Order: sequence, then structure tokens, then C-alpha cells
Amino acid sequence: QFRQALARAYRKWGRDFYVITYDYHNYFGSIPQKEIARILNITDLDALLLLEDYINLFPEGVGIGGEPSQDIAVTYAHSIDKMLITDKRVDRSGRYMDDGYASVQNKDDARAVLNNIKEKSNSLGLVINNKRTKISHMTKDSVIWLKKRTFISDTGAIVMRLTRENVRDRLRTTKLHKKLVDNGTMP
Repeated sequence: QFRQALARAYRKWGRDFYVITYDYHNYFGSIPQKEIARILNITDLDALLLLEDYINLFPEGVGIGGEPSQDIAVTYAHSIDKMLITDKRVDRSGRYMDDGYASVQNKDDARAVLNNIKEKSNSLGLVINNKRTKISHMTKDSVIWLKKRTFISDTGAIVMRLTRENVRDRLRTTKLHKKLVDNGTMP
């Protein structure tokens, strides 16, 4: 969907458009537990008790990895998704857990949309990670989203490559696995 959003924006504006990428700090751990039932619109008593039992497993927020946590994480920030879909300045937007993007035509609109994202996030008790939140101009910048660096070539080809950090981590894991195999610890 991210690639399709960039392709659509390229067809409309060439490479002269902006992409907002945003990320939340400690997303799963910062979801306010008291708001989950309201956001999920759960009214059935049995479902509320099950949700409460699950939430009480964690000191704050919800844990990463469990399917209920994934469902809660996807649903919790849904109002931000709806806001971006209805915003006329936004051509396309999307989110995967705590990572989101939106494509817009000009920088002023990009700033205004990002401010709206920040305000809505604050109202939900979520904190934007400023180091990973950027506005990128696709004529001269590349975008990092979901550990892939993406840019648009002069011909309009959308090129996605792993980031250096991702490659480095993969090499470290491979070397560690080789040591474990050599030691006979791992088959």
C-alpha cells in the first residue's frame, strides 16, 4: 500500500510532493489501559471482564506479541487513520501498528497535517517519536518506513532497499547463528 500511495502521488505531481512519516514512542506500553474498552467500544460484561484480565497482565499499556495486544494496537489509533482519510490535503495515508505515513502536495499542508496528527495523538495519550517523525520532499529525499529506505528515481520507479541498520543486524544474527552451529548448540 505504501508503494501504491507513492506511485499514485507520482502520477499526480511527479516527484514534487511530500511524505510525512511518523512513529510513536513506546506505542504498546503507552496505550492508556483505562481508555481501551471505550476505544474498542466493548459493552458486553463478559468481554469487558476478559479484556480487564488481559490488560492486568501488564503494568502499563499492553504487551508486544500477543494477538490481543496486536488487535488493540491496530484499533487504538484508528481515529487518527479516519482523520487522515477525511483530510482533503492528504492524498493517501496508512499505518502499521505505530508507524504511519501520509502523502501531501506541499510543505505547508504537510506541516499542518503533522500538527493535526500530533494533536490527535496527544488526545489519545500517545507520544510522537520526534527522531523518527519526518516530512520528506520526494524530489531530493528518501523515506524510511518499516525499515526500508524508499526513493523515486527520475523515471518514476519506486525503489525500496533495506536500511544499513537492518543489513547490519541481519549480518550480526547470521554470524551468531554460525557460531552456534559450529559449537553444536544449534542444528
